[in-house]
Amino acid sequence: MKQQGSVYDQSSEDDVERIVVKVWQDVLGVDQISSDHNFFELGGNSLTALRMLSQLENAFGKQLPSSLFKEPTVKQLVDFIITKAGILP
Repeated sequence: MKQQGSVYDQSSEDDVERIVVKVWQDVLGVDQISSDHNFFELGGNSLTALRMLSQLENAFGKQLPSSLFKEPTVKQLVDFIITKAGILP
């Protein structure tokens, strides 16, 4: 994936979003998840959030800050992972 400075291409964002959605589906047991869905409104809680964090860290091979819990939607979490955590697949 290409990255220029803090700008990333759409395919990078799409790859990160697919990973996040897959983890949410697994952790929450929900099949249909869109970029606007809220983790906690879909039934997530502090325990499932920790499972999500662990699975995302495994998927990206990097420790993520727990502040990502402040990003409750798929879109917000993807933006956080790419821009703040500096992760691109």
